[in-house]
Amino acid sequence: MYEPLDPIRREVRLLQLIGGSDDGPIQCSLRTVSLDETDLEFATLSYVWGDESITRDVLVEGHPRAVTANLESALRNFWRYFTENGVSISIRCDLVSSIVDEPNGVTGLRRYLSSEDCDLHHESDADEGTDSEDERGADGTSNKPSVKDRLFVRRIIAAGHRARVGGGYLPIWVDALCINQGDPAEKNKQIHMMQEIFTKAGCVFSWLGPSGHNNLDLALSAIRKLAVRVRDGYSISQLNQDYPELCAMHSDLPPFNKYWQAISNFAEAEYFERSWIFQELWAAADSDETIFLCGDEHLPMGSLTRYRAWADSLLTQRSDDTPLFGRFIPIFPLITQIYGMKAGRENAVGATRLFLDIVRRSRCKNPRDKVFALFRIFRMGLTPDYTMPVADVYAAWASDSSQDLPLGSLIFYSGIGLYPRTLGTHNLASWQPDFERLGDQTSWCDAVYAYRHSDAGTPAKYKPTISPTRYLTCFGVQVTKVGKVASQAGKKIVDYTNVTRGMIMDYALNSTSMILLLKYLVDNKGRFWTHAYHERGSPLHALVETVNECTHGGDPPTLGLLGDTLREFTPYNLFMKALTVRDGPSNFTVDELKFLGFQSEEKLWECLAGMSSNPKDDDGFNPATEPSEGQENALLGFVSRLLNFSFNKNLFHTVDGRVGGGPPGTETHDLVYLIHGCSLPVLLREVEGKLRHVGVCYIPGLSGVDVFRILKESESDVRELSLV
Repeated sequence: MYEPLDPIRREVRLLQLIGGSDDGPIQCSLRTVSLDETDLEFATLSYVWGDESITRDVLVEGHPRAVTANLESALRNFWRYFTENGVSISIRCDLVSSIVDEPNGVTGLRRYLSSEDCDLHHESDADEGTDSEDERGADGTSNKPSVKDRLFVRRIIAAGHRARVGGGYLPIWVDALCINQGDPAEKNKQIHMMQEIFTKAGCVFSWLGPSGHNNLDLALSAIRKLAVRVRDGYSISQLNQDYPELCAMHSDLPPFNKYWQAISNFAEAEYFERSWIFQELWAAADSDETIFLCGDEHLPMGSLTRYRAWADSLLTQRSDDTPLFGRFIPIFPLITQIYGMKAGRENAVGATRLFLDIVRRSRCKNPRDKVFALFRIFRMGLTPDYTMPVADVYAAWASDSSQDLPLGSLIFYSGIGLYPRTLGTHNLASWQPDFERLGDQTSWCDAVYAYRHSDAGTPAKYKPTISPTRYLTCFGVQVTKVGKVASQAGKKIVDYTNVTRGMIMDYALNSTSMILLLKYLVDNKGRFWTHAYHERGSPLHALVETVNECTHGGDPPTLGLLGDTLREFTPYNLFMKALTVRDGPSNFTVDELKFLGFQSEEKLWECLAGMSSNPKDDDGFNPATEPSEGQENALLGFVSRLLNFSFNKNLFHTVDGRVGGGPPGTETHDLVYLIHGCSLPVLLREVEGKLRHVGVCYIPGLSGVDVFRILKESESDVRELSLV
């Protein structure tokens, strides 16, 4: 069925639908063409493969071919759309073509087709909206086609493309069928051409699933109607006037009604999580004929981007008097990133940071596709090769000239102490980010710290390098080592074997891990609650700073946490706030109380209240007074971060008495190094005479700008390190 393709002619195969039936398979044929043909006209299909264990047969050149159920539903949708609408759609397209250049021709046709007695009427013709004021002259006449006219023409053309695919008049490129998936050499060559395939396509269809799937068809319809009116400056009050149904509050919690629920489902759809989607939409972003499909509904990309620009503009308009639902309007971050890259804005913050952000959020079947799906967009000097070991693909990315992240910052995204760590699966070096698991292992905080301090001041002789044998050579100085792991992150014991869609936070386990931290605080009350516990530099202040930094990122939220505010961080108050933020009963369970060392809840509160009843301090502050709103917010914020910390980080003490937070795999005797090019301390472990990277950690006084100061002061002690 698959004849060899000629790479010199840059040949590709296109799929042509030739028939079908309600109770039989869809029938297709394959046509080989060259991308260099001047009159070549075709469409492409962008979709999620779905569960590969659930398949349906299609007939390709008369031979049954098993494809995923999601792909079969897309092909069947094209065929059914043609059989039900092909004739009327063809006439509508001819009418548009005949009058599109006539003055007010589209407006007249739009009114005719939207009338109920018109045989060619389609419900989308009646989408509400009037022409935008900014597109009319001072005398009220139209200087150019109105928004409504332009969107109307796009809908007609989109429907025409859809019907032509279903009738076999417009061939379509579908990766699963147009690439011989059993030929790695052909797959390598075709993937190298994918960006051009999507760029040259006259139309890109983005298939979201059959009608009713997560109400995505309702989302497409709602956004299509909104796109007619929304523009920069379009307010929530105007929205309420034009579309009161969108502003109805059917729930006290976001997204408040079925329309915003559907749009939220769309913004968070599995479709946008697929690694290849970014390249496919990026290549087709400049086309007005990129069309989202769900069942019978459709949405041109132009309408989505118009909505997206408006939703994004609301971020700067929102204020305290903005209606609650107006603060939760989905903004489609992936679409925002794509258009930001197209405009050159995203590159300002670093291409590699954006690459890692996409990798962290995306999924794919083959771990190599974490790199191959993006190599053309980020101008990597790589050639897709599915015979390469995964570790070699990731190493090639790390050493590629397009990679603008300082090599010292790579270790923010890697380490054998991260969980889940698939040791042995790909034979990754300890310093290599595991792109397959990156979304489970790292958070936005890691990215913030990786970029907070540049290594521009690192002497050339101390800049990290990668060897052909996958060693990371760096330079640093040992400052201390882990003396005791005080609490174990709950994340370490989560079973990830059945996790299929990113990280699933186990809140019950999160609550349990927080109990472990609370027990640690009770057991060490004499260490943390001394007479000067509220002062900067105290053990309690160091603990609060560690928890805040490990879970907050950005500017340290601890800077203003001094004096009176920190006085409210008593054991009693911490336990009270813990009950409000943890996911569980309103009181501690019997087992939890026993674990904490108390026979009853009364004994617990009696003990904690006694620890909090310090005498009046010399500065006249009475700890028994009612805390201010600012103190309450600071305490609640800390306890919320403590819950997060207890799940994701180990609390440890160093041999010289410092407190720190590290990855779930932190162990006693791990070495603490400061390394040139990295703004946080690095945990290293000696295994069989070789150094392995465990992960970055946070230790007050040894982090951020202190790293560079200490390295400069300790230049004579800097040694060369080879991480395996």
